[in-house]
Amino acid sequence: RLEQISARATGFLYHVAENGLTGGHLNLPNIEKKIAEIKPIFNIPVAIGFGIKNESHVKALANKVDLIIIGSALVNTFFNKGMNATLEKVTVFSQILRENKE
Repeated sequence: RLEQISARATGFLYHVAENGLTGGHLNLPNIEKKIAEIKPIFNIPVAIGFGIKNESHVKALANKVDLIIIGSALVNTFFNKGMNATLEKVTVFSQILRENKE
């Protein structure tokens, strides 16, 4: 089935890292296995999101996908700690991605 989807896919593939509500436990070995299955099939960038919430998740996944979508973690930081803390988190995530993509 993935081959059929890949043949028609454009843009990028958004792989949902976590089923259910954002904020649960992320099963990194399972996600890494799934990415390893998906990535060779698609000729478009593979993104991962939904449940990526901290630096360790970004570090673990940065060199396995083309794009990491971090939404809820930044929204939560903004509402709990403010804009400066959110910008600091964006800076940290960006640095991790740069280090792992070079």
